[in-house]
Amino acid sequence: MKSITINGSPRESVGKKATQALRNAGMVPCVVYGGEQTVHFSATELNFSGLVYTPNAHTVVIEFKDGTKFDAILQDIQFHPVTDRILHVDFYQIFA
Repeated sequence: MKSITINGSPRESVGKKATQALRNAGMVPCVVYGGEQTVHFSATELNFSGLVYTPNAHTVVIEFKDGTKFDAILQDIQFHPVTDRILHVDFYQIFA
């Protein structure tokens, strides 16, 4: 199975206003579930084109600037009902 790398940055504020500000800046709020703790991060919308708009299944390597990496699979994705922009992405962490 092929793997796609998504470069993200952790986010501290997870409220409604902070999420809207991220979306206005062209970022997508994301969450990684399944590990010891839930990780909230954001990534640019263009990073998801090879993952979402393809018929193939991929694993995802989520990489932060500080060197932290998570192996995950796409769990859920939400699209805007009119513009079809990505609103939110959920990942599930996998272990070897």
